[in-house]
Amino acid sequence: MDRLLWKYPEAKVLMFSPAVDTLRWVQAAFPVVKSAGVTDSHPLMRMPAELQPENR
Repeated sequence: MDRLLWKYPEAKVLMFSPAVDTLRWVQAAFPVVKSAGVTDSHPLMRMPAELQPENR
């Protein structure tokens, strides 16, 4: 809903309408699950030898 108002400022006229109240209720009741973004399919399990500090 906030994105809609940001994109279309003239929609502020409808701010307190029943339609906007319904959209806010739906937005709160059914949150959108967003993807985690970029996932490394082969993560490093230990630090590479050339990056490890020397043991003294």
